[in-house]
Amino acid sequence: MKVEINKNLSSNGGYSDFMLPSSDGHNLYGFYPASPNYLKSSKERSNDINYNAEHIKSKAKKSGADLVGICKINYQWLRKNSSIENQTVDFSRVIVIGIAMNTKAFRKSPSPEILAETRNGYWRMEHVACELGRYIATLGYNAFSSGNGEALSVAQAIDAGLGQLGRNGLLITEEFGSCLRICKIFTDMPLKADEKTQPILAEMCRDCDICVKACPAGAIESGSSPSKKVWIVNSNRCGLCWKELKKECSACISACPATWEKRVI
Repeated sequence: MKVEINKNLSSNGGYSDFMLPSSDGHNLYGFYPASPNYLKSSKERSNDINYNAEHIKSKAKKSGADLVGICKINYQWLRKNSSIENQTVDFSRVIVIGIAMNTKAFRKSPSPEILAETRNGYWRMEHVACELGRYIATLGYNAFSSGNGEALSVAQAIDAGLGQLGRNGLLITEEFGSCLRICKIFTDMPLKADEKTQPILAEMCRDCDICVKACPAGAIESGSSPSKKVWIVNSNRCGLCWKELKKECSACISACPATWEKRVI
């Protein structure tokens, strides 16, 4: 039975309090239905959730993913009017993929280098998500690939154990800080979900307000304790700043110490 979706779930609720604004359908890649001629005899087709998870992660890495995690689908993270609502597939897992960006481009924000690297990141997101979605379909399972759209990427990445929530409202990972982009694939393929072993909030951010001072919009909440369950990023201020600058602002990524050095978060 398909999971019932809360039709009244606002796109401004929950984790979206700290998401940057994005238009409806932004980075919508597509649905890949299970192939009727799937590889029944192939060793790659399996109902073993452990084998499948490792196999899919390996495929994702070969396609260009830098980080891969798997979580159970949580329908409260769907954006309002998400295309997932119109699917009759019983999606049960989300494969969350991190695409690392070149930190050298983020020395100063805003800059043409950041814009170029961001565009490259979006291209890589689509390439990996679509290639993996097509591959899952050849195994006889359904897949729906997406970039920023459809559901809250940061929340799902945290659920998949890829990192924690930073003060800047972005995912902070041990490997790449917050200098990465996230795409995901919804699927009914039987996969072992990764465990979320870390606290949601990054401890390194509690005594650090570097991104607060660096943000030209003054959009990032200060203080060691968040006013709500998470630090709030004022998306309206952030969006207006982008429009005024007419450039890609990534000051919160450029200023973050985690962008420039590996650290245990």
